[in-house]
Parts: sequence; structure tokens; C-alpha cells
Amino acid sequence: MNHFEEADALPPGGLRARASDAPMVSNETLHVRSKPKLLVLGIIASMARHVRALWAGRAALRGAERGTEPELCAPQPIKALEEAPDGYRRLDWSGQALSRLPRIPKEMQNARVVMLNDNKLSAFPQELSTLKLMQKLRIESNSITGVPTYINTFALLEELRASDNSISTLSGNIGRCVCLRILDLQRNQLANLPANIGALVGLEKLLLTNNRIRELPFTMSHLGALKTLRVDKNQVTSFGFNIGHLTNLTQLRIGHNQITYVPSNIGKATALLELSVESNQIESLPPSICDLKLDLLRVEANPLKRPPIEVSVRGAETVFRFLQRTQYAVETWKMDLSRFRLKFVPFPDVKTAAPWELMTWCNIQHLSLGHNRLVSLPVEINLMSNLTVLDVNSNQLATVPPSVGTLPRLQVLDAACNAVQALPGNMRSNVQLQELLLENNRMTAIPTSVADLESLVELCMPSNRLTKIPEHIGGATALTILSLEHNAIRTISHGSPPARARTLCGGALGRPLTRRGAGGQASRRSQASRTSTSPTIPSTRRAPPRSAARAARAVGLSARGAGRRSTCRL
Repeated sequence: MNHFEEADALPPGGLRARASDAPMVSNETLHVRSKPKLLVLGIIASMARHVRALWAGRAALRGAERGTEPELCAPQPIKALEEAPDGYRRLDWSGQALSRLPRIPKEMQNARVVMLNDNKLSAFPQELSTLKLMQKLRIESNSITGVPTYINTFALLEELRASDNSISTLSGNIGRCVCLRILDLQRNQLANLPANIGALVGLEKLLLTNNRIRELPFTMSHLGALKTLRVDKNQVTSFGFNIGHLTNLTQLRIGHNQITYVPSNIGKATALLELSVESNQIESLPPSICDLKLDLLRVEANPLKRPPIEVSVRGAETVFRFLQRTQYAVETWKMDLSRFRLKFVPFPDVKTAAPWELMTWCNIQHLSLGHNRLVSLPVEINLMSNLTVLDVNSNQLATVPPSVGTLPRLQVLDAACNAVQALPGNMRSNVQLQELLLENNRMTAIPTSVADLESLVELCMPSNRLTKIPEHIGGATALTILSLEHNAIRTISHGSPPARARTLCGGALGRPLTRRGAGGQASRRSQASRTSTSPTIPSTRRAPPRSAARAARAVGLSARGAGRRSTCRL
């Protein structure tokens, strides 16, 4: 053995630190011998390697005697994808089945990215507190139970991914991580969020899917930079924060919860492109949704009443048209819900409805429900004390409920083309009623309450089952138009109709019956004569079918919603 091999030899129990420390035995030996200076340097380098190996061997022996692992047995490999002058930038101990962390090597103290995912850690590692420059921490797929208070020591932390753990507590000190942009706590056991989370003004992604959260703090209204919010599959009962303040929010997933309504100011979140509120207890969608340029709207598996299921199943265009008309009602107090195939009036529930919605319906002045499939009117209609025009023509109504008789400001009631057989007796309370349109129904007699309607100007009852004109109709002193065509009228009682009324009535033989002696003569009128007779009364007779665009203009809707291309899962 020459002196080169002797210098590279290891003592008993010594460990060679790395493969590059292997003896240098080759033709280079002859080359080194020819140069004395290089020979000296080679000897010094070899001795240095020998000393390092000797100390490593002694450390291993001491560790074996104490029953502990030597430092050189730290999890391998340590991947340094990018090495800076101040040490390694990435510490990757992922997938090592670690139940605790070993002491972090000195050269890793300035690591920017730390990856501890897919291990068996049961607590947030205390050893991480020495990493003052850490910017990204991946610790998902462990068994960690909480985020500790010393989380605020990571002042430069930008990304924290801790999904798929057992985290039940989140320290309020998380609000001091002012550089945090991404917070991923999906699939944990969080029951609530600290109020200090609102201090994360730079937060862009907040992922809380599949936890046990019941309430969202109001301080989330301050997350103005937030772009993605996922709170689906929790136990949330209400939004809890002002969604209108999140003007940069593009994705909101809050499905599979227990939410009862969507805030009315959601339209102020103008950047929103995806709204998922499926599988909740939502009964109504706010009309301000029409102000959003949504690419995806998910509302399936909700007990929707506004828009009702008949509207929802017809697709996104019909839903937006319904919401646009509701929005128009908020602005003008005129609601047109005609031609939606409704089976019931979508009046909000007094106990569960949002305040804005109940207030809107109670202030409506003009309600049009024509050309639907209504079989009854709700009792709650008596809450619409400002209603002046009620149009329910072309439905399947068999009766007019007594609640209609309690509307003090009702001026026009159009119930034509139904199956109405009688009017409630309290209709005499509608002291301002001017037009009563009941053509094409199943009325067998003119209601007695008509005599008490002092403001009634027009009574229209063609195509019913009338056989006579009763005497009590003479009590309607303001009546000027009485239309009774296509009935089997044979008898006209004395004193009826009023002398000033223009009467149109066709008898059983198809020839007009004339009432003389009272100064009035019946004759078939034209539309022009009708208009000239009562120019101040708005006509609510059924008009010919109109195109969709013309109908939209009639209720003041813009064409923006008609051309919208968006996905709606209903």
C-alpha cells in the first residue's frame, strides 16, 4: 500500500460521508508524483477527508450507544432544486412516513419552500419555527389537529396548504401572516373561523371545502383581494359577511350547506363568474343576479319557489328572464309574471323570506299573472295593500279568494278566461274598484256585491251562463259599460241596468235585447266607442299574442339577458 492509499484508509467503525470521498487510485497517481506541489495539496485534501470520516464514525458510535439515530440518518433524499448562496431554497421531506421531524440541518434554515405532505405528523412541527424565511408550506395529508399560535412567526408565509388533516382549531394569529395569499384547509374538522382572518387583506384563495363550519365571520367582508372562496360541504346557515364588498371574487362555491337565502347585494360582486349554491334550503334567488356575467350557475337540489321549479327546468334563459322581471318590480313596483307556466303564485314565505323580498311583494302596485296554470291565489295576497291592478286572466281559477276583497286600493280585476263560478261577498269592500273583467267564465248570475261598488265603471261578463240582468245592478251608479254578450239572457229586471250604462247583450236567439224607457239603448260597441266612453280607465283586456322581444319591452326589460350564454344547472 502506498502513502496515497494509506491516507484514504478509514479506521474501524468509520463511515464514508459521500461517494466522492472514495480513494483516488488510478493513473493520476503517476501524474501527481511528477509534480511535488500538487502532491502536497493532494495529501492535505486526503487528510481532511480522513478527519471528517473519523468524526462521523465516532458520532455514529455514540448514537448507537444511546439508542438514537445519528444526524446523518436524516430523511433522504433532500431535494435542492435551486440552491442559493445562503443555503438550500427547498426542503422536501414529503412521503417519508415521518411521525416527528428531526433537527433541521443548518444549511436548510433559510429554506423558502417546505414540503412535509404525505407523512404521519400528528401535530404542527415546532421545529418549523426556526424557518423565518419560509414562504410556502405544504403539510397536507397528515394527522395534524390544529394550527398553533406561533404561526405568526412566519411573517413571509404566502401559501399554506394543510388539507386532508384533522385540524379542528385555527389560531387567531393567522391574521398576522399579512403576506398570505393562499390558505387551503379543505377536508378537515374546523367548526369555526377566527375573526382575525379578516386581517388577511392580501388573501386570494380561501379553500374550506368539507369541514364543519356553521358560521362565517363578518370580518370576511374585508377580504377585498379574494378571488376564490370555497365553503361547500359544511354546515353554514347564512353568508354572515357582506358579499357585495368582495369585488374581485370570481368563484364562489357554497353548495351542500343549510343556507336559506342568497343576499340581495350579490350583484355588487361584479367580477363573479361562477356561483354554486346547489343542495341548500334556498327558496328564492335575488334579482340582482341578473347584474352578474356568470359563466356557471348551479342551483339544483334547492326548494326553489322564486323562480319556481316550472321556470328552473326550462333553462338559464328562462331563469334570467324571471329574475329580470323581478328586478324590474323592485325598481317600478310592477311585476309581470305572465306566460311562465306557473302552477302557483310565488309569494314569499313570511317566516323564511329575505326582508327585501317580502317588502318588494308588499309594495307591488301592478301584478300580472296571466297565461299561466294557476288553480288558486294565495291567502297572503291580502298583504299587498298597495295593489291597484290584478291580472289573472287565462288561468284555471275556480274561485276568487276572499283575500282579494280586502285589497283597499284595487282598481282593476281581470279574471277572464278562467273557471270562476262566483265572487266572494266581501268584494264590496273594494271601494276603489273600477273595472271588473270576468268574460269567458262559468258565472250563472251577476254578483250581488256589484251593487255596492260605487266606483265601478265597467263590468265585463261575456261568454258566461247568465240568464237575466238582476235589479240590484242598478245600485252601481257609476257603471257606464256593461258587456254581457254571448249569454242566454232572457229577462231584464225593472231598473237594471243603470240608465247611463251602455249595455251589450246577446240573447238566446242571437239578436240583441233592448232596454227602453230608461234613456239608454243597447248596441254592439266597437273598441273605439269603448275607449271614448272611459278614457281614464286603463284597459287590461287580453291582447293578441306578442313576440318575446315586444313582451320584454312591455315590462321594461333589456335585451341583455336574452342573449346571455351561460351554463345553468338546475
